[in-house]
Amino acid sequence: MPRIIEKYDLFLFDWDGVLIRLYKHTKLYGRLISAIVSIEGAKHYSTIFDESAYRKGQENMILGKFLNFFIKHFIKPRLNYGVNKIIKELKRHGKLVAVFSNGNKGRIMIKMEKLGIRKYFDLVSSNDEIGFSKPNPAGLIFVAKALKVRPERCLYIGDKHTDIMAAKY
Repeated sequence: MPRIIEKYDLFLFDWDGVLIRLYKHTKLYGRLISAIVSIEGAKHYSTIFDESAYRKGQENMILGKFLNFFIKHFIKPRLNYGVNKIIKELKRHGKLVAVFSNGNKGRIMIKMEKLGIRKYFDLVSSNDEIGFSKPNPAGLIFVAKALKVRPERCLYIGDKHTDIMAAKY
């Protein structure tokens, strides 16, 4: 039986909760957002992780810029235990490594740069770039096609039910 590393050419990861630890600052984000937008708007933006809500309107653009600034200057992202070693080992074996997330690509890139891991990823993509969120498999298919890998040679690693549903396609 082949080892998992031999079975796949592309190892595609979700971001929040899989590669990076989820923040304990969610309540702080909620408070900051409440201070920026109206009470009605604040209900809509319950956490920073509900980033699909940030796609429409001027208010959302201003809020997005503020959140990017906040993350860049005040948040210290942390990789989950063993992630650095796993990614380096995959690259050592010549494997493609990518990220597809329902999160905001700009914020993912900021965190990757802060962590010094961007160089290990062949592609980083998100729903805000392609227009579909998981569980729709379109994002995973997009990444596989962009990297010229057949879907059966891809392994998607996620942590939520929507990840499983997208990968089963």
